[in-house]
Amino acid sequence: MNLEFFIGDVEKILDPLYIGRVKVRVYGDHTLDTEILPTDDLPWATVLNDIHSHSTTGKGQTPLGLRIGSKVVGFYLDAAKQRPVVLGAIAGKDDVNTLAINYTEPGVGYIPDPENEEDPIPDVTLEHPSLTERKAARLNENDEVIQVATPIADKKDIEIFGDIVGTVPEIINEAWSQPEIPYMAEYPDNHIYESTTGHLFEFDDTIDISDPILPISKQRIHLRHTIGTGIEIHPTGVRVDTTVADAYDIIDGNHYAHIKSNESITINGALKILVNTNKETGNDYTIQVDDGGNVNVQVDDGQINLVTGGDGNDINLYSSGDINMRAKQDINMRALGNVNEDIEGNQTTQVTGNIDIDAARIDMN
Repeated sequence: MNLEFFIGDVEKILDPLYIGRVKVRVYGDHTLDTEILPTDDLPWATVLNDIHSHSTTGKGQTPLGLRIGSKVVGFYLDAAKQRPVVLGAIAGKDDVNTLAINYTEPGVGYIPDPENEEDPIPDVTLEHPSLTERKAARLNENDEVIQVATPIADKKDIEIFGDIVGTVPEIINEAWSQPEIPYMAEYPDNHIYESTTGHLFEFDDTIDISDPILPISKQRIHLRHTIGTGIEIHPTGVRVDTTVADAYDIIDGNHYAHIKSNESITINGALKILVNTNKETGNDYTIQVDDGGNVNVQVDDGQINLVTGGDGNDINLYSSGDINMRAKQDINMRALGNVNEDIEGNQTTQVTGNIDIDAARIDMN
């Protein structure tokens, strides 16, 4: 079989069979006059897929990278030139007239080529729009890095009968911010896939070898939705997850997390945790702090409420040491049943005001 090769421009990509075919206007075989030969009258060209695609089974990669205007090379399967096959696309850039209106737009800007004034070259000093947006997301309206608040607690002494019997330690945490974007990609080491609407996937293999003795890794992985949600893995292994809307994690099994250092969570709204929705015995909510750590609960301007529902469910407090309480105002207790006290030591009561005891009967022994 003597194959005849061709070069042409893609004019239609909406294949009614959804198998990736395109219509190509072939140089030398088809007139450029679309009134004489409309696009719809061009034969469908089959795209030759690579070995990563199953082709006839619909598995693997979809052959949908070509766009209207892509220049392709291929061959005919028949002498009548009605069964074209596209081998691949020819690398290039858009026409100069199209680029002339985009010189100042980030990511698609071009500058004149000193060796060929009619054929501009890309301006590598301009940032891709996604990089510009990621940098801007770290800043507030004053171009300052956004600092996320963390808990801060003053030292509080618990004083009873003039003696300090307990202390809540001071907690000072520094605010944190999203780390700086580590982008330093160099052609041809950044391998990128960008979809038609701007979804990005980057495998950046860039290594700064300006000092060959001490090379610096700039290797990254970046996955980004065009709206801004994405994941970036930095050269040091740091991972930054950004979600610009809601996030849902649905796990049918167990969830295990191991944090070898500290965790800081800042929530601008409310936090709700619901445990034991299956109503199974033993689905407890357990907090355990190992040796040497404290549990500190602070409400800056609100209440702490402990409520048990149902009937006859207890609130139990057990301390291996003292239980210390101090209130700036009143301490009020009401029991619909009995109040029992078992004191193995002494009991001391100091009252600066009056003591009023009302009872149907008072027994003192």
